[in-house]
Amino acid sequence: MTSEEQARIKQQMSEGHLSTDDVGRIAQRAGVKTVILSHLTWKADDDYSTWADQVKNHFSGPVLIASDLKEF
Repeated sequence: MTSEEQARIKQQMSEGHLSTDDVGRIAQRAGVKTVILSHLTWKADDDYSTWADQVKNHFSGPVLIASDLKEF
């Protein structure tokens, strides 16, 4: 990706999606049993475990990472 494309993605990500902290807080207040993170922004290393850990700072249940063809 060009630096311009990367900048647009970062802007859209910060303005158009919930933060991982928000996801954890909302899930905890709503009393959900499990959080599944989906519709994820591309990462070169394809490792979203840090995002799950950030959700777990506010949510005590399981946090799963969705991927293509995965079933829950």
